[in-house]
Amino acid sequence: MGRSRSGRVVAYGYGDPVLDGSSDAPASVDWGTEVAAVYWDWGDRAAFEELITQAQQWPTARVLVRRWSDLGETAIALSQRLNQLTALGIEVVAIASAATDPLGQWEEVQREGRSRQIGRGHAIARLEGRPPPGRAPFGYRRGRGRYVLDRAAAVIVRDLVEHFLLYGSLRGAVRHIRDRHGQTVAVATGRRWLTSPVYRGELVYKTGDRVPNAHPAIISPGDAAQIDRLLRRNQPLGPRAASAPRSLAGLVRCDRCGCPMTISATNTRQGKGHYLYLRPTACGDRDRGERPCPAAPYDRILTLAIARICGDLPVAIGPPGAAPDPRAIAAHLADAIAAKENLLAQLPDLEAQGIFDRDSARLRSAHLRTEIAALQAERSRLPPGSLTDLAGAIVLPRFWHDLSETERRFYFREFIRTIRILHRDRQWQVSAINFAFHPAPPSPP
Repeated sequence: MGRSRSGRVVAYGYGDPVLDGSSDAPASVDWGTEVAAVYWDWGDRAAFEELITQAQQWPTARVLVRRWSDLGETAIALSQRLNQLTALGIEVVAIASAATDPLGQWEEVQREGRSRQIGRGHAIARLEGRPPPGRAPFGYRRGRGRYVLDRAAAVIVRDLVEHFLLYGSLRGAVRHIRDRHGQTVAVATGRRWLTSPVYRGELVYKTGDRVPNAHPAIISPGDAAQIDRLLRRNQPLGPRAASAPRSLAGLVRCDRCGCPMTISATNTRQGKGHYLYLRPTACGDRDRGERPCPAAPYDRILTLAIARICGDLPVAIGPPGAAPDPRAIAAHLADAIAAKENLLAQLPDLEAQGIFDRDSARLRSAHLRTEIAALQAERSRLPPGSLTDLAGAIVLPRFWHDLSETERRFYFREFIRTIRILHRDRQWQVSAINFAFHPAPPSPP
């Protein structure tokens, strides 16, 4: 780009604060050689003007740029800045560009300019909390720069959520909306409805940015926290056990071999009733002549398990103050959320006073919203209350026996990971209960 003369080698770069986001870029660029100075602009061209001024004072032989569009995102802007540099006898080298002739430079700049213009539009939409491009999720439609409820579809999503919260079965909830609404969805789709931030009123972008309260939520924060707990506690259970109506389903294991126990029913001779049994799935090694454990009467094991829970739970919980109180943690997180929301509310005034320009205010607002969303997610993962407060009720056998099987299943899975039973002296006994707030026991050899 014109005759070069002896002098120093410098570097110049340009970043869009909305599109590129980070001011750490100058330190991460490998220029391929030692440079006397790095001039870097963010949003304006003040550093470029400083480069021109200092090049008139100190001989400068070459300016390195990453790509031609660093000098201008339009052909006119690129031409003007190239002319300023060549007038001073400075050679310009684009270290990451394959274009060396003028025609290639203009084509590359136009191509990159269009791409960055589209990217900037997406970035501004993200900073302003507008939905990403694409079709609106089921239950919503697009309207006035945000998602609005599609009431006919939102009723179906809400019905699936309520059925799951009531029975704790994802497959059962999917079958329910199929039978009631004629809406057939896969189990994976039902899980996505339950866990997607969109249905909780949030937007999540590919960059990881989160915008809470961006649109009306189908799932309230309290329901979202309960859904997450139900899914976590159902995770170690098999699909059939997770949806089984019996409270002991998926929780009981043989203490001798560690195999899970399944529930089976046997009708009486007169056909007027049936008995429930717990049967081991893989107990005993026939090659070694070992006999499998017999079936265990369901009602007997349930009574023994409740008695063991009432005896072991106070010891497992410990004295007051032995474990962190979720309410204190929730209060601390609430204070942190309030502090960040206060900062978010101050941004319009700071922008009006000129402390922040518009792009900087947008970036700061997006970062604060993402931090608030992370704190809210952390708060939602906390258990509903202090175990010490609940101990007075859940250590009473009558509390457990008065519950229905569905209600008892809910509480069992909230507090219990496994119930181990052992057949000894022709009798079944509950040998151990592993509570959900304790570490998982080692697997049997």
